[in-house]
Amino acid sequence: MQTTIKFSDNTTYNTSAANLSKGVLNGFGRELLTITATMAYAEAAAHFVNGAVFTLTDEFGDSFEWNEHGVAGPITDNRDGTVTAIMGKNNTAEQDYQQQAQKAEQSAVTLAGKPVSSDTEVSELRAAFEQAAAKLSDTDALIAPSLSAIWNPYRYVAQGERRYYAPSDALYKCLVSHETSLETAPDVSKEYWSKL
Repeated sequence: MQTTIKFSDNTTYNTSAANLSKGVLNGFGRELLTITATMAYAEAAAHFVNGAVFTLTDEFGDSFEWNEHGVAGPITDNRDGTVTAIMGKNNTAEQDYQQQAQKAEQSAVTLAGKPVSSDTEVSELRAAFEQAAAKLSDTDALIAPSLSAIWNPYRYVAQGERRYYAPSDALYKCLVSHETSLETAPDVSKEYWSKL
């Protein structure tokens, strides 16, 4: 018996392979289902989408519904009338958060050159970045603007100092010394800030 894949719109295509593996898809480690099917690329692109539910029938006629592999991955046109599509298993939010935490920890190690184990160390590292960025020219500071001191309300800022403003992901230079406030935010108050 021919192996097949059937989608929720009742369209059915012949398949020649369906394999499970582990990998990274959309930035997260997850179980991957790789399917090779006889179909046009456009048909594959229309069916192998996020949230897709499909049924695979094996060579013995046994059918299995796949509703936990709804993360769409790449589709490859094999140029022989078949395509290979990858669908990733849906992770729980907890799994995604754990992976995000691991990535953040790895990023901190990359930035600090060593593991950072406390909030105090993170604060000290941030302060060192800001002090170093303050010594850069405006042009050099624009290479990595988020390393500059972060704009916060209710802080004194002197004329000529730079602040990174996260809502607009931009670096601004103070034109007039003042205590910052929501009314004098860089994207609101042009008399206090110049965007670099």
